[in-house]
Amino acid sequence: MNEISTFEGQPGHVGEPINLGIVTVSDRASSGAYEDEGGPAILGFFEAAFASPWEAHYRCVPDDIEAIEAALRELVDDVGCYVVVTTGGTGPAPRDITPEATERVCDRLLPGFGEQMRSILWPLSQRQFFHDKSVD
Repeated sequence: MNEISTFEGQPGHVGEPINLGIVTVSDRASSGAYEDEGGPAILGFFEAAFASPWEAHYRCVPDDIEAIEAALRELVDDVGCYVVVTTGGTGPAPRDITPEATERVCDRLLPGFGEQMRSILWPLSQRQFFHDKSVD
């Protein structure tokens, strides 16, 4: 997946261009052991969901709290992403530290936001198992 993907917007769109972030958390994908599928799936969702122009910035990092935190901070503070979506990790297991890394970079948490996202995304999911590790 390209580090930067650009979408020019749908005809008749309203709104200004925005920066979006995608972070895949995976030891194996970040080392090149296999190709990331989650990041491209999120990019596909962005293409279907947004009519206004956007630029998506992609990072693939190992399942390491400092690497995740650094990617999140870079995308928000340096690149100026309005939204950053994470995917991958070990799932709901003790080794999964994506939620903790996310909490470390948040100025404010929005209780219930993750649950709202799950309720919206569930019908759009084409997978038999839908899992979310949002922080809320």
